[in-house]
Amino acid sequence: MIEVYFDGACAPNPYGRIGYGAIIFNDGKIVYEISKEYKCGSDVKTTNNMAEYCAAYAALKYLIYKNWQQLPIIFRGDSQLVINQLSGKWQIGKGAYTDIACRTKDLIQHFSRIQFEWLPREFNGLADKLSWKAIGLS
Repeated sequence: MIEVYFDGACAPNPYGRIGYGAIIFNDGKIVYEISKEYKCGSDVKTTNNMAEYCAAYAALKYLIYKNWQQLPIIFRGDSQLVINQLSGKWQIGKGAYTDIACRTKDLIQHFSRIQFEWLPREFNGLADKLSWKAIGLS
């Protein structure tokens, strides 16, 4: 079983620096961690939603790189927006995050056994810490 925890940070929100983090477990063991700052032009309206999607996108790209698209995957995050949009419960709206959201949603098509689960922020501490660390605020 593959478990993915992801989170994003934007400080200040909006128009701040974006950091994102993700942790991937395979059978309970950490197999991948990412903590990275998203660099973009000063004309881009950065938001926390964009940061969350950057984290989800990075995790999905890693899963594709490992060729794990056929394995059972549980994708967990504390963003109700991202979880509900990726699971298809909500439509992707308009906003600064729309481009990365659509690119992330396109990646989902490569997976056959993926589930999305919202979890409260207090249960997403590892990914949260990685997202803030990426912008030097952890």
